Amino acid sequence: MKWWNKFIEQMPQIPLRTSKEKPTMKTKSRWLDQSVSKSLAMLYQAHINAYGQDSANVYITELLRHGRNKFSDIDIAMVEQKVQELIGEGSY
Repeated sequence: MKWWNKFIEQMPQIPLRTSKEKPTMKTKSRWLDQSVSKSLAMLYQAHINAYGQDSANVYITELLRHGRNKFSDIDIAMVEQKVQELIGEGSY
């Protein structure tokens, strides 16, 4: 249809792809604070109340160990870069 073709020709082009930003340690930190910290604190508190502080600490330690086992080479490089940044800052 001519009117449709004319309409389409006048419309600005819409990109079909969007580029995804690479995650940074800053974005990961912000996401943890905004999306995970409350839930993690709730689980930690539940373990403290049910089993005591030592057991709750073991739970968190195991959770972190499980996460470390998932590191890729890129993750390790990001961690090393963040370590250098933290050393350069001289404080937390």
